[in-house]
Amino acid sequence: MLICDDLGTESADFVAASFSKRQLALIHAKEGGGKKISASAFHDVVAQAMKNLVYLTRSSEVPAGVGTWWRAAKWNKTSVPRLYRAPNGIPVKVALWKKIKSDIIGSSNPELYVVLVTTGCCDINALTEAVADPKKRTAEVGQLVHLLDGLSGYARQIGVRLAIYDLPYKQP
Repeated sequence: MLICDDLGTESADFVAASFSKRQLALIHAKEGGGKKISASAFHDVVAQAMKNLVYLTRSSEVPAGVGTWWRAAKWNKTSVPRLYRAPNGIPVKVALWKKIKSDIIGSSNPELYVVLVTTGCCDINALTEAVADPKKRTAEVGQLVHLLDGLSGYARQIGVRLAIYDLPYKQP
């Protein structure tokens, strides 16, 4: 199942779930303007992910944005459906969140993920080089590593896996 939850009171830009595999991912996306390494651009997506990790805990409240989780709801006045992919007969809105919470988050050994998808925020090759070569390290590299370390540590504490995908940036 894939839900477009972007804008407003979102739990993530996208929510992906598999009830049969007890998997749930909160996906946060950011376009950063094309810098090789930008702690500022990465800060936005990391902060969003950090504050929304609470939704991957058993004691979480209902996210305010679930009111748009139904088949006819559209994203940001477009033709893109909010409930982008969903099995037939799946509940909607608050009932859908309650199903996610009981069937996935509340199950034994769920696979919970926070996923950052970026472009133009952090070129992985530039970051790898900067980490390996002290001469290439800048304040931004240190800040970026600190941000990622904080998110990774918090996610691990609550049993959530972190995945980061940086897509090649193309100038508009």
